[in-house]
Amino acid sequence: MRAAAEAARREAQRLGRILTDEFGVERVYLFGSFAWGLETRPDSDLDLAVEGLPRGKLVFAHARLSNASRYTVDLVSLERLPELLRKRILKSGLVVYENQPEHVAG
Repeated sequence: MRAAAEAARREAQRLGRILTDEFGVERVYLFGSFAWGLETRPDSDLDLAVEGLPRGKLVFAHARLSNASRYTVDLVSLERLPELLRKRILKSGLVVYENQPEHVAG
């Protein structure tokens, strides 16, 4: 399971680079089963939350990631989530990519 979580984290970092380079997002979080140590299956999806995605670009960003990854990607905008989920992601999600690399989880 550890190998699967590490592979998912590397993929999330790669997708985070796409999101920052092509869509200008500020920060990308990995959350859900791969980030929180929950049981995963081979078909578990990659849950990503982004900060700073321009309004109206979520569908395009999701399509881009879906075409770029072997994982099923669940992409959400942090600013548009219910407050409880947003707080949980900010507290315990893993920052996998941002414009200031010194803060990225390794």
